[in-house]
Amino acid sequence: MSLVVTRSDKPVDENGVEALLIELAGQAPGGSGHDEVRRRAIELALPLAARVAARYRFRGVPDEDLRQVAALGLVQAIDGYRPGAGPGFVAYAVPTMLGSLRHYFRDLAWGVRPPRTLLDLRPTVAVAEEMLTQRLRRAPGDTDIAAELGVAASDVGAVTQAEIARTVGLSQMHVSRLLGEALCLLRRYVARPGPAGSGGTEKGWAVPWAS
Repeated sequence: MSLVVTRSDKPVDENGVEALLIELAGQAPGGSGHDEVRRRAIELALPLAARVAARYRFRGVPDEDLRQVAALGLVQAIDGYRPGAGPGFVAYAVPTMLGSLRHYFRDLAWGVRPPRTLLDLRPTVAVAEEMLTQRLRRAPGDTDIAAELGVAASDVGAVTQAEIARTVGLSQMHVSRLLGEALCLLRRYVARPGPAGSGGTEKGWAVPWAS
């Protein structure tokens, strides 16, 4: 079923929605009657989703995306609502839709922001890297920094990826994938047989990032 939510100023027929949900509770799930009543209840309640979504406008997310997320929360509320078990459908549905929207924004934030533990680790990694560079007279690797700080090397790598992600404006997951692909290409480049001293740059094989 396609959900089209276009207006937030249309009033919600709360009594009509409640009546349909009472009727829905008496239908056998999966039957044609059940599906039809459910569809009508969703369509009648959609303006409520638009109103809830409007609370999150001007946060850098298209309005249509907000309305769709709220509409999905509305459907969850309709499927989970039990008439007579509480103060009414609207009181039940609004927190459900708000929860869907908050979860959506939390997912967006995680896409560009590392977990709290990695944020706390970032400054200590920077200090340890500077100290080790002076002590070792070379750039320390993740294992060097991890041993210095007593943390896992994977956490140090994650902090490094988080810094890259913050700088270039990509998600940490995306950066991790790109770094993995680059490392794979580099290994293939180094292992590629070629003329002595060529470093594997024989004809027909060029370093992909050199152009």
